[in-house]
Amino acid sequence: MRFKGMLLLALGAMPFAAHADWQPIPTSDRFVVTVGASVNGLSGQITYDDNHPALSGLTAVAIDVYRMTDSLRNELNSQVQQAAVESGFTFTGGSLFGDANLSLQPNGAGYLMARLSGLTYTGSARGTYRTGILRVNCTVSLHVRDIVATAQIGSATGGIPEESVGMTAVHSSNANCSSNLSWIPILGLLVDIYAEHAARDLTRQSVRDTIATMKDKLFFERDANAYAGLNRIVPADRVIPLPGGQSFAVGQWLHGQLAWILNNVNATIVMGDGAEIKHHYGQSTPEYNTFTGDVIRMNLVVGDVTLNIHMYEEISVMWQWRCTIRECGDIP
Repeated sequence: MRFKGMLLLALGAMPFAAHADWQPIPTSDRFVVTVGASVNGLSGQITYDDNHPALSGLTAVAIDVYRMTDSLRNELNSQVQQAAVESGFTFTGGSLFGDANLSLQPNGAGYLMARLSGLTYTGSARGTYRTGILRVNCTVSLHVRDIVATAQIGSATGGIPEESVGMTAVHSSNANCSSNLSWIPILGLLVDIYAEHAARDLTRQSVRDTIATMKDKLFFERDANAYAGLNRIVPADRVIPLPGGQSFAVGQWLHGQLAWILNNVNATIVMGDGAEIKHHYGQSTPEYNTFTGDVIRMNLVVGDVTLNIHMYEEISVMWQWRCTIRECGDIP
């Protein structure tokens, strides 16, 4: 996402390598939406970006998507922070990454079954471990992978009973120390705190909040114009041309069908982190000047209508030849 990209650019100003590289300088940043549909065997698609006046809310939608997993990330961060404090270490940060894959499946009795997968967490802390006369500097990490969270949504507009929420994952901890130590006490503490938070339902509460945020931000929480997230991505005036001079008023169709769709149709939504800007290391001239990354993808089938919504971020850059520690040569 843009925040990651700007951080990388800030770090790029630091002399951390003894050679010259290419540094990307952003020149534009936009969000692009492609909506494809097949209607009674006829297919078409449209593409537009946030330069359209009615689509100025795309940036807000992207920010909402990027923040949807905040609750789960904050809970996992708190576990590493707690272990660090109790061990005299310093928490150095945590990241929940990967494409969040949310599936919604109605069960025919007025409920939605939600399943969230695709995320991995890594958090770390560093400090000094002392035993006798030995002082060892260590960095420790908690890894939580293969996260699968489930919940039952009371109705498309209703709440999520806490007892219906579950989460499975594979967790592990490891240490990298200045001396050859394979185990230090904080590693066991990380595992114990992970289990303690699960027993106290703190992790389950964060999962519940994360799934509820996704549901509300995408489908039901309204902006100042009374539009929910997907209605902001596909405004009511969007029309897809079809073969034979026909057309499909996808915006009006989606606005009128959204609540019904959630109660009656399986939906799959994949949420990404947007575009990530990266440096180009070495002397070879970069042969590209754009970075792209998914924000959201949604696929659904309703009767004779198949709908695919794809929103992504596109950052254009110019390349700057940047010297680091030693003197640069000529620009290649």
